[in-house]
Amino acid sequence: YLALSYVWGGANTFHLTKSNFEVLRQPGSLMEYFPHIPQVVRDAMRFTDQLNVQYLWCDSLCIIQDDPIHRDPQITHMNTVYRHAFATVVAMSGQSADDRLPGLSLGSRSSLQPIRLHRGVDLEPLPPSLELAMLSSQYESRAWTYQERILSARCLYFTHSQLYFQCRSSLRSENGESIHYVKRHLVNPLLEFETRPHTALDYFWLDFFRCYDLVVRTYTQRHLSHQYDKLRAFSGISTMFEESRAGAFQYGLPEAVLDLVLLWIPCGQITRVSSKKYDPSSCRDYIPSWSWAGWDGPV
Repeated sequence: YLALSYVWGGANTFHLTKSNFEVLRQPGSLMEYFPHIPQVVRDAMRFTDQLNVQYLWCDSLCIIQDDPIHRDPQITHMNTVYRHAFATVVAMSGQSADDRLPGLSLGSRSSLQPIRLHRGVDLEPLPPSLELAMLSSQYESRAWTYQERILSARCLYFTHSQLYFQCRSSLRSENGESIHYVKRHLVNPLLEFETRPHTALDYFWLDFFRCYDLVVRTYTQRHLSHQYDKLRAFSGISTMFEESRAGAFQYGLPEAVLDLVLLWIPCGQITRVSSKKYDPSSCRDYIPSWSWAGWDGPV
């Protein structure tokens, strides 16, 4: 299956609910609602079909949005969905779910026009780099999409100028260019950690901390619609680290190097994250102040 990663934005998104759950389980039922499905989801369905892949996973249609008993466990385990998808379709240039996947159909993206210096001499402009496309995108400002992207085995980045493909060993652009090896890790810092050569245990912790530090720096600069989701939107990353011999995590901090990671400091204005529901007799949904996850802002 393919997975879709995108921003909802201000779109009035058609989604799976308790009221339409049984109807949408019937074969062919999506066609009845097709005009109401967000444009980016429709494009992703079409793209999945063109690649001859049988299934597409999309959060708005695969999670019952108004049923906390179904929704909350699914959200907690969304990292599993993206880690095991054959590839993730990343709507990098979209501002909302109503935007198209650029390049999927004619006229859905702008073309780069040559610049004429004088007669017989034209300059062919190069499309922006993937890093530049990321810096200017709404997608890269959101916390949930960060986890979805860096945990994916393969990503197909749809940008305004061209398509990029990334796997665990390569990053290529639509014009055939192979991106330099070092630049891959600027796009996905987990790659350097996962593909590093096996070393002595002391070097493992050095490599781990460098990667963890970069991931947390990047993650805490991003935004969440609900701040009480801060650890849930990071849970897939911490699970990946745990499975890579880093050990257990407590409130976003690895136990094995707890003395070191407790030394986080704010690098801008931060505010205390309020709990979704605070029960003095229970620590559920409560994030302590000694964790960076208990604060909203960059660290």
